[in-house]
Amino acid sequence: TEDAAFLCDTYALERISSNGPRPSQIVISIAEIELPFGEPNPDVKQVFEAFTIADGRCDVGIVNTYYLGRLQRDNAELPVGLFCPGADVGGVHVNVSGAGIVANAANPEGATQLLEWLAGAEGQALFASRNLEFPVLGGTEDDPVVAAWGDYTPSDQPLVDAGRLQADAVRLMDRAGYR
Repeated sequence: TEDAAFLCDTYALERISSNGPRPSQIVISIAEIELPFGEPNPDVKQVFEAFTIADGRCDVGIVNTYYLGRLQRDNAELPVGLFCPGADVGGVHVNVSGAGIVANAANPEGATQLLEWLAGAEGQALFASRNLEFPVLGGTEDDPVVAAWGDYTPSDQPLVDAGRLQADAVRLMDRAGYR
């Protein structure tokens, strides 16, 4: 977002010591109320944007599209563009979510019905419009905010790599102070 880029350029960069190693990225966190950095809270609007540092400036921000969508829904004139890497460079990372039913569920039939509804047309349309995410079920209409972003090419990175790289990802999040 424009605010995050401004904070990165005018606040964060100025506070990096010229002595010692320089970070390769800066993470800006903006929330509507004070929260510890990285603490998830679904009731609070939060944006986390990671910037690479190029030529002494914060360059490209990396953001989850649903955060951008919330901002765009609140401000249709938000001066931010979305760029999705194409297939020639590996495509776009797609978050993976899952659901299941525990073996000792009190109501496994009801749980099965809920999951089937969530995976169906009505559930996918509601989930996608409320969360501003691309629906999983083909043929489900995108929310107008999401539709305005255009098409994207999902990464073909095997999901098994996520497990193999998890320890490295956790170390990176620890280093960034994410909890």
